[in-house]
Amino acid sequence: MVYRLEAKGAVRRTRKISNAHMFEAVVSRQSVQRHLAAEFLAIFGGARPVMAHLIETGQLTMDDIQDAERVLRESGKDKS
Repeated sequence: MVYRLEAKGAVRRTRKISNAHMFEAVVSRQSVQRHLAAEFLAIFGGARPVMAHLIETGQLTMDDIQDAERVLRESGKDKS
């Protein structure tokens, strides 16, 4: 399976120890998370429906909202 991932460009060999090859990821965890989050939001029509669901199910806390507001302010995208 690892060799298939290597052929697809997802991992690369970094070194060889005896008969074992050592591999590492080609893309960063943050890059993959951003890509998956964008796909997820596209499927559900944006952040608002997802946020509404999280609020309705009690999975989004005031601390989460405050953290999101802080990140939004720091990114310079706060339009209020």
